[in-house]
Formats: sequence, structure tokens, C-alpha cells
Amino acid sequence: MINSIKNYRHIVPVSYTLFFIVVFCIFLFVTFPGEAIKNRIVNEISRNSHYLTEIERASISPVNNINMDRVMVYKSRHRVLDFDSVSIKIPILGLFSETPKIPFIAKKGDGVIRGYVRVNKNTGDISEISAKLESVRIDSLPAFLTRLDGEQELVQLQGVMDGELHVDVAPVPDGEFHFVINAIHVDNLKFNEMALPALSGLTAQVTGTIEENATNIEQFNVRGEGLDFPASGKAPLLWELSRGGGLLDLEYRFEVNGGQLAKFMPFLSGSPYLAKQRDGSLGGKVLGTVKNPQFEKSSVKRF
Repeated sequence: MINSIKNYRHIVPVSYTLFFIVVFCIFLFVTFPGEAIKNRIVNEISRNSHYLTEIERASISPVNNINMDRVMVYKSRHRVLDFDSVSIKIPILGLFSETPKIPFIAKKGDGVIRGYVRVNKNTGDISEISAKLESVRIDSLPAFLTRLDGEQELVQLQGVMDGELHVDVAPVPDGEFHFVINAIHVDNLKFNEMALPALSGLTAQVTGTIEENATNIEQFNVRGEGLDFPASGKAPLLWELSRGGGLLDLEYRFEVNGGQLAKFMPFLSGSPYLAKQRDGSLGGKVLGTVKNPQFEKSSVKRF
């Protein structure tokens, strides 16, 4: 076997080629311009999404992975999404495509988001996104999605999310999503300045599709001991919620009993947002826009 390799007539050029590849890889890892790449990523995110981004450190690892530590995305001083690490795999062959597929993994504590995006090289816009969430905490979502700034009070929300999302963003948004959120705790939730009592130990399921420039919520169900809150209907696209525009057309039903009844009695008594339904539960509609929602006291048909 050894003699066969020695007598192989291409052994010299092959050896030089392998040697060059090894030396090139070592040189790349040692001299990788982490600061330059970090700045380029920060500038591209800011230019295309209008979000401010900070990256503590960037490095490269085999094979063609760009690893970033401590990544923070800002909408304002009070609205931040942060990750312990984000890894992006650069598709060598995909770079010849008009819309290369770029896999990524983002981690925060025990939570992981893995998936890919397709980016139009001509415009820099995302044309497709696919993601799977595992044990992702949702604590910072209310602050990031809301339009409020400054010291105004926000909904306090805690929970752990699992689920999947796939959306073709261009040329026309089309996709589907399914999420399950466990161990939910919510406080400071208000309906037109009417505060609801704090709730804990809830579970939520959200399933729907994205089409015709709208989010179709097929199932939104929040459940806990003595509490059931299903809703469905149409809402703006997920990435446009923070802008406050977009039409709402949602129906909801609210049923509470047992020990929860006393907590909700001030809200239920003479509520202008809840009408008694045929099954004895209460319900209504949400119309208008995200910025200016209108709660309508009426019967619902979707449940």
C-alpha cells in the first residue's frame, strides 16, 4: 500500500496542494479579521433593519463558520434582544446563487434557535426564513415588539417557547408557524387602561399561516387552572407589529371559574368588552389597528 502511494505519479502535486490548504487554513484562523467582519455585520444589520447591533467578539472556525459572542440587537435603550452566541455558516457553493441559503444557530442560556435565511445579494433583503425554537425564554419580547419608549410600563411576560416558523418573505409573504409556550407568567396586562390580575402557570399554543400580507391566527389558546382564553382571526404580519399599523380582525372567548373567578370579578362585572355567549362564556372582537385597537362587545362564531 505504501509503495503504491509512493509510486503514484501525482503524489507531488497532490502533496503540495494539501500542504497549501493546511497552511491557508492555519493562516486564516490566526489572522482572521474578526473586528472587520464584526463591523461589517453590524453595519449591514443596521442598514437593512434599522436596528442597532453590538457584537462583543467575532471569530472563525472550521468549516467556514463565523462565530459571534454576546450579540445584542437594540430598538432603543429599553428594548433589547440579546444572545450569548450566534453562529453563521457561510455557504461556499451558495455564494454563486442569487439568493444564497445561510444557516445559523443562536443561543441564549438553555434556549436555541436554529434555522436558515435566504438573502437577495442585489438588495440585501431577506427573501426566506426558517427557524426552529427550543426552550427559548420570551422575557424580552414585549419590550422589543412594543412601540412604547422611555419609562412607560410594559407588559411583564415570562415563559419558555418551543416551535417552528417558515416564511417566504418575497415576492409575496407566505408561510406557517406553530409555537407552544409553557410556564407563562404575565403581569401589568391592560385592556384600555383596565388592569388584569397577574397570572402564573399558563400554557399557550399559537398556530397560523402568513398569506396575502396578513397573519392568519388559526389557533391562539391560553389555558391555566380555571381559565380558558381562545382567540382567532387576522392580524398584521409578524415583523410589522411594532410599527403599530395593520388591520386587526380577531374574535376571542373568555371563560374563568373556580379560584380565578374572584380575581377577575372586577374586570368581568359590567365589562364593556365581553358579551355573554350561548355556552355561558364571555367573548368579543378586536378590530381597528395595532396602534388603535377597538374592542367590540358582541357574539363570536369561530369557537
